[in-house]
Amino acid sequence: MKKTLALFFLFLFSVSVAGAQEQILQERDRDPRTFCPYEGGVSKEHLLIFIDVTDGISEQQLSLIRNNILTRKLFEDVSIYGRVSLVVMDGNKPVTALEPLLTVCRPKSGRLTAEDERDHFDIMAENRQRVDIEYRVGYLRRLQEGIIRIVEEKASGHNRDGQTPLMEAINEISRSSAIDFGGRYEKKTLIFVSNLYHNSRSIPLNKLCVRRVYRHEFLSSRYTKTWSCPSFSDIKKKRANRFYLDSKIRPRFTGSVDVKLWVLHKEINSGSIRDESLISFWREYFKYVGGDVNLLEPEFEADPY
Repeated sequence: MKKTLALFFLFLFSVSVAGAQEQILQERDRDPRTFCPYEGGVSKEHLLIFIDVTDGISEQQLSLIRNNILTRKLFEDVSIYGRVSLVVMDGNKPVTALEPLLTVCRPKSGRLTAEDERDHFDIMAENRQRVDIEYRVGYLRRLQEGIIRIVEEKASGHNRDGQTPLMEAINEISRSSAIDFGGRYEKKTLIFVSNLYHNSRSIPLNKLCVRRVYRHEFLSSRYTKTWSCPSFSDIKKKRANRFYLDSKIRPRFTGSVDVKLWVLHKEINSGSIRDESLISFWREYFKYVGGDVNLLEPEFEADPY
């Protein structure tokens, strides 16, 4: 009986040692700071969060980003070893210099109910506290707190006289090796947070969208102010615009991409600009992008009370 017990404990010890060695090998195969595997093809998903702060960010918008966009569920739903990246545009650099300011890959959650067995906690080879800290602190908290900190910093130093070349930025996202949003990922999601008020030298939407003032009745002293933007098809009618769009900045995403727009207010002296014509403009734009791009239903910043 004693011999049998000794053999049993020897077996458990050998299994735990082998498991520990396997864990060490796994640790060496990924970046200890980002948890991202060194080997290509392990990360099957990329969630890219793009935030436009070229017009700054209000406290209300920062609260929206913190509470409504960067939800725990958003990051929990990323598959194991999936990549989450943050790109912020503040107008101080050309879009060709855009790069991720924060990148973290989702480590294992340790949940035994997870569909992917790689997510399960291995009692023979792993320390439960370490797995839990990596997931909750190194991944979830680092993303939720780190993104807000970076956005606040970038918004405070945004270029007040700069431009907002959103279409050029989308093109850069589709092609940049630094951003790494290519076809090696089976699932790609782009969360685009902006007031969508595109403004570049070639297509100055800020000059093409005009304020119209209507009198309620002929003898009335009351007026209604509305903003109206041209359609994307109207923009393309101009030959110079069509050449620039097709030859210079047309995005070419590889593989399927889900695009989620979070539409913020653009505040000006006379109020907030968020006209339906602006949303229609971007719906047309993403149809023009073509490929396997799926534009999800936009979300809107709530109207201020």
